[in-house]
Amino acid sequence: MGVRTTASTQNYFRTLTLGSQTKFSVTCWVKVSVDRATNCAVWWIQSSTSDFLALATNSADLSMLFFENNVVEIFGPLATLGTWYFIGVSWDAGASTMTMRALNASSFTTQTGTGGPATHTCTSLFLSNSQAAGSGGLFLNGCVGAVKGWGRVGMTVAQLQNGAWSYTPKYSNPTFWYPLLRTETTDYAGNGYTIPLEYIECFQHNFQPLLATKSAAKVLDCLRELDTL
Repeated sequence: MGVRTTASTQNYFRTLTLGSQTKFSVTCWVKVSVDRATNCAVWWIQSSTSDFLALATNSADLSMLFFENNVVEIFGPLATLGTWYFIGVSWDAGASTMTMRALNASSFTTQTGTGGPATHTCTSLFLSNSQAAGSGGLFLNGCVGAVKGWGRVGMTVAQLQNGAWSYTPKYSNPTFWYPLLRTETTDYAGNGYTIPLEYIECFQHNFQPLLATKSAAKVLDCLRELDTL
């Protein structure tokens, strides 16, 4: 399952106490359900509207973009409406990497960027929007699931891609982890970044969490993982 959002009143927000960061990695699954013909945030980590890291759709089409502040560091692949994608982003002191794969695809597309700031202050996390619920922002009309983030970690491409095969974190000590298998607010990373209950107004949507090219062994691994949630 993944959380479905359809309006600016539906998103997740959490205050973070991470301070200045020089590295950050985030992986998630996302599906765009409606093309709003504007930038739509999948996730957004910021201290202000001029100091942020973000994954969002392009306003002109459904290309996935990685932003540092108001600059597009990576102009990623074009997404198709109604298709689930795994997207992993790693940022390391201004150098960035995005790797993306559709649920039924046979390979990843990986792109890199350079030139952004060397540090970001991370005090707020938004999922499916860039602002608090009800205040507008760049809300996503679509679905998000299995959101995992690691502060002070700049993952390699292989590490990012390995996360596509597992709903639970493949690497230790995530800063936050939101399975979003149902409308809940728990931070399963155990760091207390539980989302406030007022941000629970979201819908549900069926979601296949592993790539279609999975093996039988990976299916069993997935079932074991879901049993632990």
